[in-house]
Amino acid sequence: MLKPVLLWQPPPILPDAPGEASDQGVVVDVIATEREARWTYTLILWDAGRQRTVTLGHVTFP
Repeated sequence: MLKPVLLWQPPPILPDAPGEASDQGVVVDVIATEREARWTYTLILWDAGRQRTVTLGHVTFP
């Protein structure tokens, strides 16, 4: 498990309106050794109330 640096997110990511696409993003900053940075990770994001989650697999860091 990597150690996250200060986590921040500007305003909440809102659902897209029907028929519209958005270009919102998420920034993840972690402390990792060069070796750890080569691995593949699973990133789990959740809302403030931890009611909804999104799981992204095969996440790599440049």
